[in-house]
Amino acid sequence: MLAPCFGILFAGLLGQTGTSSTEVAWIFNTFMLVWKLMVLVVGPMGEEVGIRKVAFTGTLLAAVAVMLCSLANSTVSLFFLFSIAGGIGGGLSVGACFPTLAKYFDRHRGLANAFLMAGISAGQFINAPLIRYLQDEYTYKGASLIVGAIILHACLGAALMQPVEWHMKRVRCTVPPEGAHPLLSQPSSSRGEGVGEQDSGVSLDSNQENAVSVDAATPRRPSDVHLINNSHPSLPSCKHSTLTLASMDSENLAAITSTDECIQEDEEAEKDCCVRAVWSLVVRVVTNSLCDLKILRSPRALIIALIGALTLNSHFNIIMLVPFAMKAAGHSLSAAAWCVSVSAVTNTISRILVSTLSDYSWFSIKYFYMSGIFVLFSATIVWSLILKGELVWLVVTMGVWGIGVGIIMGLHNIAMVEYLGLDNLRAMFGTNSAMVGIGFIIIGPLAGVIRDVSKSYAISLWFLAAIIFITFLLWVAMPAAVAYDRRREAELQSDKELQPALSG
Repeated sequence: MLAPCFGILFAGLLGQTGTSSTEVAWIFNTFMLVWKLMVLVVGPMGEEVGIRKVAFTGTLLAAVAVMLCSLANSTVSLFFLFSIAGGIGGGLSVGACFPTLAKYFDRHRGLANAFLMAGISAGQFINAPLIRYLQDEYTYKGASLIVGAIILHACLGAALMQPVEWHMKRVRCTVPPEGAHPLLSQPSSSRGEGVGEQDSGVSLDSNQENAVSVDAATPRRPSDVHLINNSHPSLPSCKHSTLTLASMDSENLAAITSTDECIQEDEEAEKDCCVRAVWSLVVRVVTNSLCDLKILRSPRALIIALIGALTLNSHFNIIMLVPFAMKAAGHSLSAAAWCVSVSAVTNTISRILVSTLSDYSWFSIKYFYMSGIFVLFSATIVWSLILKGELVWLVVTMGVWGIGVGIIMGLHNIAMVEYLGLDNLRAMFGTNSAMVGIGFIIIGPLAGVIRDVSKSYAISLWFLAAIIFITFLLWVAMPAAVAYDRRREAELQSDKELQPALSG
């Protein structure tokens, strides 16, 4: 919601303050940089504190940041509130979605990804005209407060990111005591599903009263474990204690005084321990995040990361420039909102379609991805050439442009799993986001500088289209990268097999 609707939400404020195209590019691209860099730490942070807490905190921070943007009256305040605070919150919340989804689904991962992509693009379609309506009715400040309140509802979705193990069925089985022998032999299952035969709860042990019942269920929730660990039924209760000072002698009173001092020392030690624990958590998260970057040693990972960085940077900066370019060409912001909304509709349809089709064996992720790049490149060039033409053709072209974006965005996450595997997904997803973030502080501001120097939005769009075409060439090089990785894996495997022989 925040990135695609940036131009619609802040165009009026930035126009009133006389912000240049370069400054606008820095505000938007710094926001995207912070967003993508935070995605890099979502995985390690989720392993430490839980993915639900990470997503919930990020959503809350993003909502508050947008609400506070209603008080912004300068470029600097918007930079810190939206670019920094909003980027941190958005990265933590959105970065938790796809890795969590990939763990939830196996056979129908493409279909599940289709629903995720549909939700993202549907938000773009609905929010662009909605924000424009809110600004007309409640001014910029009222619209910012309402948009922040809408984002706050995502906390409900973050609360549902529960571990899969919490919802697995509990299976009870009986373990016979030592020395006991069952009356009947257990039938073996060729599919390894013998547990299902014991669901009736009938014990085959002759000494059933001595059998130990084992609950082969999921681990208890953290909250349950906390309560169990802090319950001590064996300790005597102090609720009805009749101990008074009069019943104690001076030695006992001195012992109590020393005990109080020990309690104070324990509290100070506990505070120091908490500080060390937080510092250790930060160090582990940063260390694991940096270790994830090592995946770029693989040419396949490097190509996918570069493709993601270049395509996402280009299409986000194009959609950011649309309101400003149309306003400079004599069109209204309402017309720009229609262009953004129509592109979101076609974006949604193509995302759902390609994500669903990717589950079939005949579907080629590579060739469909390349076709999406070609459509996006062509539509960008055509739209820049007819910028001063009729609104109908601008809307139609943006619709075609949205098809290209939908194909790319619908397949990019699936391409990570296809070429790197599910085990490397966390590292690949975080590294890809970091590369995208670095690209935002290079490509976006450069496009703004080109616009200020040339005084033409069309030239900036051509620059972004050229970057999109580079990703097409990178896909052409993918077979060579796959072959290289296979040769290297074969060499490493052969070296491992030779080492025992040499040592013998």
